[in-house]
Amino acid sequence: CYVAPTTNQLTIEFALQEDSGSWLIDDVSATQGNGELIINGDFESNFSNWTLVVYSNATSSIAVDSISGGQHSGTAYLYGVSVNAMSYVKQTFSIIRGRNILIGFWLNYIQAFGFPSGTSELMVTIT
Repeated sequence: CYVAPTTNQLTIEFALQEDSGSWLIDDVSATQGNGELIINGDFESNFSNWTLVVYSNATSSIAVDSISGGQHSGTAYLYGVSVNAMSYVKQTFSIIRGRNILIGFWLNYIQAFGFPSGTSELMVTIT
């Protein structure tokens, strides 16, 4: 639960780097009262309403995938691998300032077979 500051918008950002596996993210949600604030948090509409940032020194494979079993619900999910540098997926949404926001998401980390070491980092920020 997060209390909205004195602004009318928030951004949720997933930053990931993975040298020896992959991240699966699904069902991103931010609610105030009974209202959902995130659009396409289930990635069923590909990257619609999401911004993807991949820096030039990153070797990245960030995609919306629908391979059966990778999703938490529905048919799609975000699949992410980013080697050498972080890659970012973010969405800015409108809020009612000063009110509680319930933020949630589902994630799964899959380590690549035979690669027990390397950088494995996922950061979630709300600004």
